[in-house]
This record gives sequence, structure tokens and C-alpha cells, in this order.
Amino acid sequence: PSAVAIMPNLKGIQLKNIQKLMNQNDVRAEVFHDNAQPQEHTCGQCVVIDQQPEAGAIVNLAKSLLMQLKVAQAIV
Repeated sequence: PSAVAIMPNLKGIQLKNIQKLMNQNDVRAEVFHDNAQPQEHTCGQCVVIDQQPEAGAIVNLAKSLLMQLKVAQAIV
């Protein structure tokens, strides 16, 4: 299998669902909030609002990939 992949568009997806994808590959994520969160915040309802690498970028999965995800609480 090829180690090259196209970065998917993660915007609007709940962070907890992305963590399953990351566990299947050697992918780590730095998560940033759009605004300050209380200390007890768990990201249970957070969705991605911005990402790096951007959707459509070519990424090499043969190397460890570090994504940067900006998240905000979903409007329920």
C-alpha cells in the first residue's frame, strides 16, 4: 500500500470521531480551542473548525504526521 495519502476535510467532524482515525495510523494532533475553555472541559462535543495540513494536501504516512486542529464546541 502507498504511504502517500490526501488529507481529508475534517471541518465539522467531532474530535472524538477523528481520534479513531488517528489511532489507525501514526497520526498525532495538537488541539487548539477557538476560545478559552473551563478546566473541566473534555472536548466531548467539540468539532473541527480549521485544520493543518489543509484538506486536499498530500501527506506522507510513512512518517509520523502531526495535525493541528482548531476546535469549537458544537452548537447543540
